[in-house]
Amino acid sequence: MMSQRLCNRKCSRRGSATSAKHWRIESETINGQRYRDFTQGNVTLKITDLTPQERGIQASLVRKKVHGKVKLLVHVTFADTGQTKQDFLSPFQTPKYRGIRVSFADRNGDGIPETVVLTAKKGHKTVTLDIPG
Repeated sequence: MMSQRLCNRKCSRRGSATSAKHWRIESETINGQRYRDFTQGNVTLKITDLTPQERGIQASLVRKKVHGKVKLLVHVTFADTGQTKQDFLSPFQTPKYRGIRVSFADRNGDGIPETVVLTAKKGHKTVTLDIPG
């Protein structure tokens, strides 16, 4: 992807009649492919945006025998392919905690879930723990 600084340098070296600061930069998606549009006057330069896209996650609780005891594991997968991202031991285990649940959340507002949220009851209190996915 061409940076705006590089674009400014190239335009100023060519001695364009208008300043390079007048470039308007926009993003668009066509058929799932992201593009960056650089526009100046009636000229538009369309460049494929190759910055990596964040992948969403899903999470579930799985019971597994570990050293002869049944433990709860959190199974995290990628939402688009279902491929396993990671498995880890849940910090909430029975009988100390009850009503153990797992979900996923979008904490940065981009619409893609990236955080695993564990919730459980300990006595009368509800305990919540956010784990970055």
